Amino acid sequence: MSSKEIVKVVVLVLIPLNTWLLILWHVRKQQRELFLPSIVRHQYNTQVRVSYFQERLGLQPGKKLVYPFPAKGKLTLVGKPPPVGQGYPVLFINIDWLSYPEIWEPAIKEAFRSSPNLHIVLLHFPLGIDFDPRVFKSLPAETIKRIKRDLEYAERGRVKMWKHFRSPRLSILSGQWVRTAFGGQFGILAFLCDGDGIVRVVEPYPPLKLSPKWSEEVADWRPKLHQAVKKALDKFFRKGQR
Repeated sequence: MSSKEIVKVVVLVLIPLNTWLLILWHVRKQQRELFLPSIVRHQYNTQVRVSYFQERLGLQPGKKLVYPFPAKGKLTLVGKPPPVGQGYPVLFINIDWLSYPEIWEPAIKEAFRSSPNLHIVLLHFPLGIDFDPRVFKSLPAETIKRIKRDLEYAERGRVKMWKHFRSPRLSILSGQWVRTAFGGQFGILAFLCDGDGIVRVVEPYPPLKLSPKWSEEVADWRPKLHQAVKKALDKFFRKGQR
């Protein structure tokens, strides 16, 4: 290849290619800069909302938990009503939308082993939107279809968790309000009450890895959630709560 041909290749191929790579890098940088602030805002808004509900529900160490929860909207209970303030310690675990036994098995088994008197409540957020049944029929057909699909998905998730962990010592409390009050993965993971219904331990969600591969997320979330729940249990029982 002659020197002129080499120059032509540089001008016609390499320079435009590098230019496009630079443009692509710049676009991705802008997207990242736009995306990250939105996550930060969402996290901040969630923390502010959860702080409000912590005050409202007495969800702070040393305070009496307000229970039954003053939820706006329907809460569906699977299993026995939690014996809050009835002489038994109660552990609430906010599973949010993650109704997958493979994620929670180590954490829930840890809770069962910790004390034969401990009752466990899984707080479940069903994906989808809350709606007023009175206006349900007036919604667009596609919206109705999506709501029904989401409700069916949520029901399957509850059933799956219940079948896998079914016990007289476990309940599932499910509703949109769960996400509102406890904040999902930027909020509270777990809290424990003693036999008098006094909150003794509140444990936040640990940072969880996001990945396009479900297997990578499970590999990250499973041990982190287990360790966080174990940490809360250790704190609680070190204080002599039985």
